[in-house]
Amino acid sequence: MKWRRKYPKLTVKEVKEKLKPLNQTFPPIFYEWMAEYHQAELEDWIEIETEVDDRVFHRVFSLEQMVNLHQDDVDNDEGFEKIYPFAWDGGKNNFCFDYRDPKRPWIIFMDTDYFISYNPEAAEKVCRTFEEFLAILNEQITP
Repeated sequence: MKWRRKYPKLTVKEVKEKLKPLNQTFPPIFYEWMAEYHQAELEDWIEIETEVDDRVFHRVFSLEQMVNLHQDDVDNDEGFEKIYPFAWDGGKNNFCFDYRDPKRPWIIFMDTDYFISYNPEAAEKVCRTFEEFLAILNEQITP
């Protein structure tokens, strides 16, 4: 499995600048990864195991999509205030940072058919850190 990159690599500084409207600090490795893989997609889908089931990973959002989707989600449900989507499954569900508990953040898979305020089970835990998430991806992807 390989990545298909559509856009040139950015600098970490450019990534941080474009994500400023989110008013959230992400792990340094995330900025580096987004600099290289923003809006990249896989040749095919891969499966990532969550606490509930295997879910599909397909594409990384653009930085603008990350900001816009977060704002749209918050406009629809304040429960999304500390949830930041960064990739999707090829349908309408997202992989996200979940900072609702800032001392214990998670990477989650979010079923976007549900409002998090009413259906917290729509947030399926994937792993504790972005480093763990990359390890899961890299097991299945050829650089």
